[in-house]
Amino acid sequence: MKKIFFFCVVGILLSFLLSACFLLAPSKPTSVSLTPGYKNIAITWVDNASNESSYEIEYSVDGTNFYSLVSLPQNSTSYNHTNLNYNYTYSYKVGAKNQFGTTWSDVVSKKPLGPASILNQL
Repeated sequence: MKKIFFFCVVGILLSFLLSACFLLAPSKPTSVSLTPGYKNIAITWVDNASNESSYEIEYSVDGTNFYSLVSLPQNSTSYNHTNLNYNYTYSYKVGAKNQFGTTWSDVVSKKPLGPASILNQL
């Protein structure tokens, strides 16, 4: 009776261990790049996950407090954040999300471009 109980416990533990190997949050997006434009910033990244259900982008203007910007479908690799104030530096992080969690990229920051300056020509 003790052997049967032991083998049942071992079997249950092994099944949990093996199932946990397949229940993983997606790999984090890498190579997040920001390209500034006039009052906008184009965000691109490398999709390293094959098990994401969506991508989340958060932004900050103080580098500390992040706010949800957009949720994008799986396999997305870019987004254009528009109507920005060119006097601020914007920080972004991109998260690959599935039912087991969200894995965030490193934070990157950039200022959008402002109006072109006119130089005096002599």
